[in-house]
Amino acid sequence: MKRFGTFAAGMAVMLLICSLAGGASAAGGQVEFNRAGISLFGEDHVRAGESYTAPNGQQVPSVITYVDNAGGKTNYLSVRQISELLNVDINWDAQKNRVNFGQDRSADQKLTIGTTPPEAGSQNTVHGPFTEIDPDKAAGKTLTGVLQDNTRVQTTCGYSTGGTFYPSNGNYIVLTVTNNGSTTQISNAGRARTLGGFDTFASVRIAPGETLTRAFYIADDAKELESTLSLGVYDEGVAESDITVSLKQYE
Repeated sequence: MKRFGTFAAGMAVMLLICSLAGGASAAGGQVEFNRAGISLFGEDHVRAGESYTAPNGQQVPSVITYVDNAGGKTNYLSVRQISELLNVDINWDAQKNRVNFGQDRSADQKLTIGTTPPEAGSQNTVHGPFTEIDPDKAAGKTLTGVLQDNTRVQTTCGYSTGGTFYPSNGNYIVLTVTNNGSTTQISNAGRARTLGGFDTFASVRIAPGETLTRAFYIADDAKELESTLSLGVYDEGVAESDITVSLKQYE
């Protein structure tokens, strides 16, 4: 069984460009096509010599390398390839003549408040590779990972947990929160977008003495950059939170 520590959300992205030599003439230097490969976190996505298939079906250069007169090399990738590598939406803003990466942060959803247990409307909500599901669907699955195991927390500033989840470790993520205090607590959940913003699932009230169970399904084709799930619990007012939390993964 794997055991993980508490995860603090954060992410760094690195593209490794493997440059080779060759070229065609260009003003002041040389231009090379498809002489470089692209890997993301050590995984090859484009190999040297491969072209890129554009949305219209045409084969175009996957990487364009400009070699200046001093021999320095600068590699150029299309914004569409970058968006696919990072799993970020792109769109063309004709009014401002620019390419937009990611969604407008001002369009982020506002949290909605449900009740305990989560109402049917909060289940089957999909954000990225995560779908909130009926906790009964995770019943009887095999435990593969533990991030929190009946952890008692007393705090006046709320509590957060979560992690980057890999479907190879199991498709089911289950959060259990018991409210040990005398005031209502709020459970929230969401997924950070690669280039900013936050996709939120429904927030759910937990009355004093009640236990809330929430379950999420992560798709088999989830990419590492989109697989971070953040979970939090805080007091509805300004009182102290006194909760017991478990966060586990199952297959």
